[in-house]
Amino acid sequence: MLFRILKKDLKRKKVMNAILLCFILLATMFVASGISNVVSVMNGTDSYLDKAGIGDYVVISMGADSKASIDEILHEMESIRDYRIEPVVFGEKSNLKDMHGEELEAKNSVIYQSIEDSRLKFFDKENKQITQIKPGHAYATGDFMEKNHLQPGDKIRITHNSISFMDVLIILRKVPKGAMIQATENGLVWYL
Repeated sequence: MLFRILKKDLKRKKVMNAILLCFILLATMFVASGISNVVSVMNGTDSYLDKAGIGDYVVISMGADSKASIDEILHEMESIRDYRIEPVVFGEKSNLKDMHGEELEAKNSVIYQSIEDSRLKFFDKENKQITQIKPGHAYATGDFMEKNHLQPGDKIRITHNSISFMDVLIILRKVPKGAMIQATENGLVWYL
């Protein structure tokens, strides 16, 4: 009985049913397209992180014997296949200022790291690996540049332990949150 009622209804309201079918098909296509984009982005992000040599976890330790104690703990754990230790120097957000002396917006603290000693790989706008930084130049994310209203070629003042550097900024690329700014005359890499 229910089937007969549905059959009569479908015969009488053909235009309405055709419109409803079109909306269902469109909605299905949009959902499938969205899922496809999400899958592509997730696969691309994993591939990029693997190419850059970024590990699954980051452990930051400070102190005189921190390297030896972390080395010992990580070496003994069977679940860890590979790890690397990279020496860094911690700075403060207040170390970054524009040429007018105003503080630049950065996330948390700043980490200084030599690009030559880093085992991570950094890439420029053309996806070419950065192996050295010219004296007086820096690389920054597009997000950092936007937040601080900076353009390529603008100068900033970087102070660490009362030593100041003036660096020219170059846009690196838009990268995931918590990415990096790299700099200076000594080839330091900074994470913001």
